[in-house]
Amino acid sequence: MERKVLNNKVKFCVGCKEVVIKLSDKELQDLRNHTNYNFTKGVARTTLTFGELYNFGLYAFLDYDLKKSPSKAARVKKQFPYHEYDRIFWYLQ
Repeated sequence: MERKVLNNKVKFCVGCKEVVIKLSDKELQDLRNHTNYNFTKGVARTTLTFGELYNFGLYAFLDYDLKKSPSKAARVKKQFPYHEYDRIFWYLQ
């Protein structure tokens, strides 16, 4: 079985808390699809290097698109509990 190529470093941050995880190209595209479109109006989704997610969008991404990577999801969930934050920002490094 081939290993997944994780060539995208993404930083999730709110206030002074931040988590960096590595994503594959497919996972990055899924993250872009969960991004709040009003925040990035006028920019093509395929080229986004930053974005904003509502907390339910982040948890949907973690639970459904990263279901094969539970350790990544657990790190983000631990840092950003569901009821503490409304919006979470991400940046491609």
